[in-house]
Amino acid sequence: MRHIASLLVQEKILDRAAPLIWFGRLSGKQKQLKAGEYALMPGMSIENLLAMLTKGAVVQHHFTIVEGWTLAQILSAMQEQGSIVRQTASLDEPTLRARLHWNKPSLEGWLFPDTYLYTRGTADVELLRRALAAMERHVDREWARRAPGLPYRNSHEALIMASVVEKEARLPQEQPLIAGVLVRRLWLGMPLQADPTVLYGLDLGYGRSLTRRDLQQDTPFNTYLHKELPPTPIANPGLGALRAALHPSPGTALYFVARGDGSHVFSDTYAEHQARVARYRCGGACPPNN
Repeated sequence: MRHIASLLVQEKILDRAAPLIWFGRLSGKQKQLKAGEYALMPGMSIENLLAMLTKGAVVQHHFTIVEGWTLAQILSAMQEQGSIVRQTASLDEPTLRARLHWNKPSLEGWLFPDTYLYTRGTADVELLRRALAAMERHVDREWARRAPGLPYRNSHEALIMASVVEKEARLPQEQPLIAGVLVRRLWLGMPLQADPTVLYGLDLGYGRSLTRRDLQQDTPFNTYLHKELPPTPIANPGLGALRAALHPSPGTALYFVARGDGSHVFSDTYAEHQARVARYRCGGACPPNN
């Protein structure tokens, strides 16, 4: 109590240490203080100050996982939070999975996008465990409610599809439509031809256009060369994308192209698609076989 009272005087929260020391002794609270980070203001009453310190009303920090972030982006953002203790900085993905006792094929895709409250000194592995547990709960619940006739062998494949939908759809209302196109392609044995999967496989980051050379690089994530789903999710999808993957919109469209405003236009045939690519992507002047 003496040390804390002295510290509060130094920080100009209290004018004198003695009142806090004596009040703590008289009230019997001097042995009930809880360690932590507190938001205290100059001029606080002794009663209110002691109430905070004995109740453990510590500062709550928050960390947000954004929908569509990759594992690498999440770990980088955590390392920038000075209030989080870093325990994962030097760990590769397999070692990190072992540290978290995670027995699924990947961590990618299994960290639920949400805002997590924590107190200063919380380890990054603790926040990762909470995000993993949250996604597992959502996947289990949504998988049990899935629409019939889907081309997924298990919930992990559904999560892979959800991650592709998350990266392809800019507008939430289009997620079921894009999921519908991708599911129909799987059923017909067509390649997904999803640009975000190729970028992920080449570790190029998102936000740039693919080149012909990119499309020729044979990685397991190149969905132009391989007809099946990629081997792992390519990002951490939100609940909307997960539900879209498990409840895709019915229809006949097999193609879509971005209009440039965040929305997409959908086509049933390759000829229609090429015409719309020329209109929206190339300004009417696409080269042959674009």
